[in-house]
Amino acid sequence: MNSLLRSRGYTEALADGIAGWSHVVTVDIHGVSAPGELPAGCSLDVLADALAHLVDECGFTRVNAVGNSFTADVAHRFAVRHPGVAGRAVLTGATGGVCDATAARDLAEAVNRLESEGSAVLDDVLHRVVCLDPSRTVLRRRALVSTLTKRMKQPTAVAEMQMWVNCLTLLDSVTADPAPADDHRYPGPPLLLVVVGEHDVATPPATCRALAARTPGTVFAVIKDADHFVSITRPSEHQDLIRRFLLEESLDNLPYCAQVEHFPRRRTAVGS
Repeated sequence: MNSLLRSRGYTEALADGIAGWSHVVTVDIHGVSAPGELPAGCSLDVLADALAHLVDECGFTRVNAVGNSFTADVAHRFAVRHPGVAGRAVLTGATGGVCDATAARDLAEAVNRLESEGSAVLDDVLHRVVCLDPSRTVLRRRALVSTLTKRMKQPTAVAEMQMWVNCLTLLDSVTADPAPADDHRYPGPPLLLVVVGEHDVATPPATCRALAARTPGTVFAVIKDADHFVSITRPSEHQDLIRRFLLEESLDNLPYCAQVEHFPRRRTAVGS
């Protein structure tokens, strides 16, 4: 069973792709990936625990978690806090709780400007999330920019951007990962796959790699010619990578990956 934590408006195709070869349950989070407000005192850990409660209420004994952008950070917290029910996890564009306070403040300011100035602030927002550098190849970039521009001209745009601000606020309050006592927590194949677009400006590859390096046995993969919206601009490749990982197939020599790095498990001391 695979659980897909949705990123509002951007993961429908991914859900359909996974459903082609596995059962999939999609989960929306009000105030993050769906309209609504987060409860007072909410944190990434609270959301991860709520997901574990949902899994239990549905009667599932073990699920794989797939998250994109901020919801990937929720999937990560779910994986490290609930190893008993979390199977494998695919984290695309996750930071593991790293939040740039300046970026959060600037984004909150952009939300206010979008409400008062409208289209005048669109370019400012786009530069924060899309790689617009003409020297960098991002497939389907023109179509992506057109889609995002149309979305940000909709009446719901301010509320949607406020959800981005909510996400950054939650990242800023993340707690440290539980430290595994030994290698027995990560038996067999790797349990985490951290994915990022080669030219991601919102969650840079170096930040995502640092997250992967924190967990022994994790795989880190960089998809070529993509930015933060890899699930939209390279959907077939993104879905193929997810399928291969969850079905425990080889990730070596994939033509669409600029890098695939396997982080070794920690050695367990003899007699421990």
